[in-house]
Amino acid sequence: MNRTPTKALDEGRKLPPRVAVVSAERQAMYLEAAEVDPALFGDLVDLSVLANDCILQTYPLRPPGMRGLHLGQKMIQYRPIRIGERLEMRGEVAQTGTMGKGDRVDYDIAFADEAGAVVARAEMRSLQVDVEAMSALGGSGAKFYDTIGFEALAEKHPTAERVTGYSAEFPLDKVHFEPEVAAEMGLRAPIAQGLMSLTWMMAALAEGGVPSSIEIDCEFRRPIFWDDRITVMAKGQTEYQIRNQLDEVCSIGRVVQLARPV
Repeated sequence: MNRTPTKALDEGRKLPPRVAVVSAERQAMYLEAAEVDPALFGDLVDLSVLANDCILQTYPLRPPGMRGLHLGQKMIQYRPIRIGERLEMRGEVAQTGTMGKGDRVDYDIAFADEAGAVVARAEMRSLQVDVEAMSALGGSGAKFYDTIGFEALAEKHPTAERVTGYSAEFPLDKVHFEPEVAAEMGLRAPIAQGLMSLTWMMAALAEGGVPSSIEIDCEFRRPIFWDDRITVMAKGQTEYQIRNQLDEVCSIGRVVQLARPV
């Protein structure tokens, strides 16, 4: 279908500098909403919580009234990050393009410690939604994924309370909070943040020891609704799938590199 493009950000545009600090209380807010015990990570930062700062860094550049959806997130961590550690964020718009449901905007972001060393990097892929096109096309399209060889690790239930709790820092993203907004976008109910899937994957990885360094790339391919029943699936420690009660693959994750403390 033909549509009027939304206003995409210019490639190379710098994001406003931001300081990211993951406190124990902030990490607990995210993990408890995702049905994960914060004690699993001890005094170390769960990389999926830090990934939420990427969204916050882009907020000042979002066009007024624009509704965004998260398409995917790559996170690279070079060393353990401690709870309460102060990190300087620098980022830019890496790439833009037009899709059927809106404009795609990709961001590259670096996290540096107080000594100036880069301790983590992020690649965030997002969609600036054309509401009319999104409503006409619906919330997702069918896509085949190889589901052979995956083992069920955990069951999750992203209720309205848990979804809104996980999204407490993102009041502009009303698709996580308000049924009316979700309906306008062609969705049957409000949806969980894509990064909740990354939190579930990082929790599964942490069961074997919190990674000291990791590269993980996630795609958020199908909405996860308030009333879904979710199964976290894994093939070894390199491939992850988040499936709903219909056995549809909602999110996928691929671990490219992984190291744990000796």
